[in-house]
Formats: sequence, C-alpha cells, structure tokens
Amino acid sequence: MSRKQLLDIIGDRTQYVIHDEERPDDLIVETVYNHDRALEAAKLISELPPSKEFRHAAVIPPDVLDRSIREQWVSTDWKKWANNSDNRNFRTWAGRL
Repeated sequence: MSRKQLLDIIGDRTQYVIHDEERPDDLIVETVYNHDRALEAAKLISELPPSKEFRHAAVIPPDVLDRSIREQWVSTDWKKWANNSDNRNFRTWAGRL
C-alpha cells in the first residue's frame, strides 16, 4: 500500500491518496484534520462573558460538521456530541445542553 500527500488546500486538513494493490480500481482518500485552530477558538470564546440573549456552546471542527451532514444529525445528535466528555475542549460553555 502506498500513500501520497495531496495539496493542502485548507490549512486545517491534509489529504492523502492511498493506492491499495488489493483494490487497484478504488480511489481511497484519507483526510487528517488538525484541530489546533478550533481548540484555540473555543478557548478564546469561553473566556468571553456570555451574552444575555445568546449562549455559544461549542466550536464545531470541520470533520465533525462533515460527518453531521453525511449522517443527517438532528438536535439530539448534536447534544450527544456536545455533552460527550471527549469533546469538552471544543465547548465554550460548561453547562449541559
């Protein structure tokens, strides 16, 4: 199996084309996301005083947004993602949704 890096068009992701000898007719693209900017944005927003009208809950990384579109998430899916402790660093507000 060989792997070649594609041009990094968006600064938060790197894409690779993978050639698998067992599946030579398949195009396999692997996307690896760097969440540093999303995590920094979440940290900065969490330090701001909350609005009386609007409470920002989380910064959504692009790969999570892509997944939510593919899987057609509804509000309960977003709440599950936001309340999951694995995603706490993307939260800008500590309360439960």
